[in-house]
Parts: sequence; structure tokens; C-alpha cells
Amino acid sequence: MFLQNIFTQAVGSGKKSDKRSDISYITKTLVAILAFLGSMIYFSVICRNLVNDYFIILTPAYKTSIPFTIHLCVSALILVLMIGIIEVLVRPRWVVFVTILLATIEYVFIIGPTIGSLIMGAIFFVIVSLHFMRAYNQFKNQISFSAFPVSNKKMILFLILAIIAGVAFAQGYSIDAKKQSYIIPPQVKAPLVEMILGQAKIMIESQKATPAQKEAILNEIRPQIESTMNDLEKKLERYPKAVPWVLGILFFSIIQMAFFVIGLFFGIILTLLFYLLKVTQFTNYITEMREVKWLTLETVQSKSKR
Repeated sequence: MFLQNIFTQAVGSGKKSDKRSDISYITKTLVAILAFLGSMIYFSVICRNLVNDYFIILTPAYKTSIPFTIHLCVSALILVLMIGIIEVLVRPRWVVFVTILLATIEYVFIIGPTIGSLIMGAIFFVIVSLHFMRAYNQFKNQISFSAFPVSNKKMILFLILAIIAGVAFAQGYSIDAKKQSYIIPPQVKAPLVEMILGQAKIMIESQKATPAQKEAILNEIRPQIESTMNDLEKKLERYPKAVPWVLGILFFSIIQMAFFVIGLFFGIILTLLFYLLKVTQFTNYITEMREVKWLTLETVQSKSKR
């Protein structure tokens, strides 16, 4: 009964609803909230995998890095879509704030309660809450429903998610580097050397030389490449704390570009999602009469002649 009294505040404008419609509204609200929390779990798990296995992104083997990047982009898209859903459909406002807080707690506990995750969780909560309030105020002034208040500033949401992913990458690199005492990960160094040798082999094959000469050239190049990698690692040893964050910024830049491309189609996807919710009768349109207060030079009696 307590939940019914709370949630029915957002149903209609002073019209009494029967118990069946109240229960339906509460159920749909809970479904929307659980969908949002589930999308946050999905994104947080991807970020946790990024902390634990960050070298997947650095590995030249595209069979692992590309699927992981796709998962990250899909999880971010679903999360931003679910943020749009709760901003539009979930009322009253404090329920939305509690839901965002629960999502933030999910992220912190899935990633692990560290200083970095706490800071990023706090930033996520503040940004999403401000985004909701801005959209909420615009919704109040709408005459006909439009998803524009949600989709208009969606890049802010994608930006914060890209930052969270970049920080997760930097944290994973930093933690593993301290444990194994390296600057360039061994899982990355060896494949990188082989990749460079592969490019060199293609160039050598195009030259006129005997197979023995080509093999001799490759044997000479390998130590040079390995020596160059070792020299680079020695130079980077001067900045052990900066390397993870520089790479994290680089990863953030790449992911942000991918999110930007997704954002170009976000409005269309969100509109289609609302259309599907309407077709499946998960949502409905309601029409309400609003009182409008004007400042005018007319007398109260002549108001009706306007």
C-alpha cells in the first residue's frame, strides 16, 4: 500500500486509478528500474574485465581486442538508452535519484571499492542526476512528448562512460605493472615485436634477394627491434606512474571516437525504442489540461475574449 501511494503520485493529474492500474504502473516502473540497473551491471562487468585483462586491448590480436571493444560500445549504448528510459518514465523524482544511486553503488562494488572507483562513481551520479533534472524541466514545458531533452545532451553521458572506461584501463595497467614490475607488458611486447617483424618480412619479400639473404636480413632485424623496445622501456622507467594514465587517456580518446559515432544514431535508436514500448502497450500517451497564468493589461472579465 505504501508503494502504491508513492508511485500513483505520477499517474494522471488528480484522477483516481483502480488497484489494477496502480499495480500495472508499479510493475512497469520496477521493470524499467531493473532494466537500468541491469544495464549498469553489464557496463560495470565490462569495465571490471578491462581492469583485470586490460592487455586485451593492447594485444595486436584483433580476435580478442575487437570483440571486447564491441562489447564495451554496446554496453555503453544500452546504459545510455536505459538512462533515457528512466528519465522519461520513472516518477516521482526521488525514485530516479535513488535508482541512479543504486546504479552507482553497483559500479563501485563490481569494480572494487577503490579511490578511483569511488571518484568515478561520484562523478557518474552527479552527471546523470544533473542530466535528469535538465531533461525533467524540459519535459514539464513540452506541449507534446518528444525524446529531444534526453537525446539532446547524450554525448555528455557517453563522455563520462568513456572516462570511466579509460580510468578502468589505467587502473588495470597500473596494478598489474606494480605486481610484475614492468613498464611494457610481456603479453604485449612479444606480439608487438612479431607484428613489426611481419611488416618487415613483407617489405623484404618485395626485394630481389635469395631466400638465404632474406632470412639473414630478418635475423639481423630481430635483435635491433628487441633492442629498440628495451631502450624505450628504460626511458619509460623514469615515469612509472605516468605511463598507465597516458595510455588510459589514449584509450579514452579511441573509445570516445567510437561513442561519438554511436551517438550520431542515438536519437533514432531512442525514438524506435519508445515506439516499440508504445506498440507493445508498455507505455501509453495521456492528455491533460493545464492552467496557464498570463500577465496582461486586460481585465479579468475580458479574459474569455482572448
